[in-house]
Amino acid sequence: MRSAAGVLAASGGLVWWAGLNALDPLVLVPFACLSVVWVASWAATPLAGPEARRMLAESGREPAALPASVALPAAGAGCLIGLLLTASAVGLVNVTNWHGHWLLPSPFTAAAAGLASLSASLLVAWWSMLVAMDSPDAHGARVAMRVRFAIGLGVWVAAREYAPVEWTEWLARQATTHGIARLTLLGALAALVVSWWLSKVAARRVVGWAAGPGGGS
Repeated sequence: MRSAAGVLAASGGLVWWAGLNALDPLVLVPFACLSVVWVASWAATPLAGPEARRMLAESGREPAALPASVALPAAGAGCLIGLLLTASAVGLVNVTNWHGHWLLPSPFTAAAAGLASLSASLLVAWWSMLVAMDSPDAHGARVAMRVRFAIGLGVWVAAREYAPVEWTEWLARQATTHGIARLTLLGALAALVVSWWLSKVAARRVVGWAAGPGGGS
């Protein structure tokens, strides 16, 4: 129930803040990636703390497959929330600006938003899982992820503020529907490659737990 309320609140906040600009790819694509907020918590909690690690290592499943059994459902559910957020925002734009026809993002923008949400959800799922493995418990894992998100946001703001003029001018030239879709595709492919690498790291770590004394305690 709280997740549904959060979805509606986030969608309403975007439409209130951006208005018709909510259909712009520079707004809609990052907004679809808010799915990572839920993914981080869902993927981190099951593998946080020694007791959870021991339970998973002794569950009878193939140890190397355990991280994927947590990360993939979390990423999938997060991506669905990202798409629901995006669809809700588009619907609210039309409700508040109805002129007899639907106002919709371009197909390229919609596809870019969906791809960005999926790739970001996968990346954060594996990343938060590895953070959780080094945390004492589920609460510690969630706090660690919030700290990392805050640092990432600070770096992003600083980059926008202090980036060389040549970079900002180049990005401004890419701020077209096709340009944003192209950059999103490249970013998504990079995120998928990093996700694959992180999945291998997580699998090796869980196998190490299972092989260690007491099931990897």
